Amino acid sequence: MSIVGIVWNIIAIIIFALGSGAAAVAANADSLDLSEEDQENFRAVTINTGVVAGVYAILLCFSVFSLVAALRYSVCMLGTVVLFILVQLGWSLYVVIGNPSNGTGAITGGIIGSIIGYGLWLYPVIGLITEIKSGLMSKETYPREAQKFK
Repeated sequence: MSIVGIVWNIIAIIIFALGSGAAAVAANADSLDLSEEDQENFRAVTINTGVVAGVYAILLCFSVFSLVAALRYSVCMLGTVVLFILVQLGWSLYVVIGNPSNGTGAITGGIIGSIIGYGLWLYPVIGLITEIKSGLMSKETYPREAQKFK
């Protein structure tokens, strides 16, 4: 799941960085003959997409952290991963519920989708923590466990 997160975040950073760059070029292009209001809108888009790209860069660092935690079989680091995923779930629910333009169906769908999505993200992390604590999964037992799935 960490590798999926790394790839996802890299793609998101590229997309938002390109959007930020395009908006910055458009805002400063003299040949486009934009009104002052349009230039301000493009500047706002530049800032917003830059901030979003920065957030995805932080999430990328977290995805790398979660991969290192899994490779080290560190219960403490994996616990931090669980905490961060729960914070992301809380933020997602806050955004869905706090948007006044959402109708009841959109809010319900957003809540259910967030819980299912983040639940699927939590499941392997919690499973790995459980297996590490029970002694089933460690650096020494990994080759034996990997053989079961071949």
